[in-house]
Amino acid sequence: MLFGLTGSDRTLEIAMTTQQPSLHIDADLMENLQVEARRQHRSASHLAGEAIEVMLRNCSEKRAAIQAALREAEAGAFVSEAAMDEWVSSWGTDAEKPPPEPDVFLASRER
Repeated sequence: MLFGLTGSDRTLEIAMTTQQPSLHIDADLMENLQVEARRQHRSASHLAGEAIEVMLRNCSEKRAAIQAALREAEAGAFVSEAAMDEWVSSWGTDAEKPPPEPDVFLASRER
């Protein structure tokens, strides 16, 4: 995506470079996409592009969360099942407890 300011009114112009991929999708899925595109007064390709963007962002966020969890696991501090059960059992009660602190500590593994 390219951005530029033009003219004396400093209007923002956005030029997007696009590609036209060839995709093979199920006929029913294509029909549903076209119906939704009509509802939103958009093109099917616009909605497909948005869906792909959301999917890629979700994959990236999931990958980052997994990497963060792996780093935490490498530190060797965990919450036991018993502590988690006690915490979850308190949900929705007048005596709801705060999230438990780690209570299981393992030696950190060197890689």
